[in-house]
Amino acid sequence: MRKLMMLRGTVVLAMLAWSSIASACGDKFLAPGRGPSLCALNKPPHQIAVLIYGAPSSAAVSAVSSNEYRKTLAMVGYKVTMCTGSEECLQALKGKKFDVVLADAKDANAVKEQTGSNVVPVFMNASKEDVNEAKVAYGQAFDTSGGSLKLLTVINRAAGQTQSPN
Repeated sequence: MRKLMMLRGTVVLAMLAWSSIASACGDKFLAPGRGPSLCALNKPPHQIAVLIYGAPSSAAVSAVSSNEYRKTLAMVGYKVTMCTGSEECLQALKGKKFDVVLADAKDANAVKEQTGSNVVPVFMNASKEDVNEAKVAYGQAFDTSGGSLKLLTVINRAAGQTQSPN
C-alpha cells in the first residue's frame, strides 16, 4: 500500500512539473493578449529617422503618406518627416541626417545623388521585375500594394545598411 501511494505521489508531482515546463514553451504566444506586440516585433535597435520625399501628386508617395502608413510608423516609433516640394525637401535634407529616405521610384536616382542616406524607391502596383531591379540598384525597394507592415521590414533593412549600394 505504501509503495502504491509513493508511486501515485510521484506521478502527480511529475505531471505538475511537466505542465509548468510545457506552459513556458511557447504557450504564452497562443494566449490572447500575452504575446509580443507589433511594436516589440518591429522595433528597431535605435530610433530611425525617415524622410518621405516627393510631390503629393505622386501616387506612391501619397500612398506612403496615408493615415494607415503614418499610424503604423508612429506605433513602432519611427521619427517621420514629410516634405512635399523640392525646396522644402532640400531644406529638410540640409538641416538633418535621415537614416532612410522613401522616394518615388522616378525620383530615387536624383535623391540618392543629393543625400548620403539610404534611399528606398517606392512603387505603386509595379511589376516584380521593376521592384527587383530597384532592389539591385538601391538595396531595398517597396511596392505599396504590400501593405504597411511590409514597409517596416524594408525600413529596418535599409537603416541597417551601412552604405548605400552603388
